[in-house]
Amino acid sequence: MPRAPRRRPTSPDDQGLVPYIAKKLTIKTGKNKDKHPSVASLYRAFAEAEQTASA
Repeated sequence: MPRAPRRRPTSPDDQGLVPYIAKKLTIKTGKNKDKHPSVASLYRAFAEAEQTASA
């Protein structure tokens, strides 16, 4: 029996978007190489990027 397709997050306000992104990203260097970043790390990176873009 075929599996139902997963619902993809459609907007940044959707609570599934950042965890979805975190699963797709992989850290390339450092002690956490080949691991996924945490959701909190992504929120910090997005906030920092937004702050520098508005400055």
